[in-house]
Amino acid sequence: MARSTAIDHTDFMNAIAGSPILLTVQQKDVYGNTFSSETKYNFRVTAFQITKGGRSFVVPRVSASYDAKLGLQFLNIILSRAGNSYLEIGSTAENISGSPFPIRIKAGMPITTIEGE
Repeated sequence: MARSTAIDHTDFMNAIAGSPILLTVQQKDVYGNTFSSETKYNFRVTAFQITKGGRSFVVPRVSASYDAKLGLQFLNIILSRAGNSYLEIGSTAENISGSPFPIRIKAGMPITTIEGE
């Protein structure tokens, strides 16, 4: 069975906590044909870290846009927990090709607090 494929994405090994991870997915039908339709495919996006106790899930913020002519879905994913994680993208039936993707999230910008006089 053919799978949808990530054709472009942010550098997964240099992602920053709180900054968008951009991923472009080429949608395909079960025969490998580019799927273009007014109906977009709804992807499930999960993220997790491997711990001694198993998987520790990280809740991503996700927004998406869709180009029906090209069959491209543009995912904007934000993770806030620094560390080595995996990004899993797919449906309830199967993941897109290459998923889960290993990803390294680096700490974001420090928060500066200014106290009153």
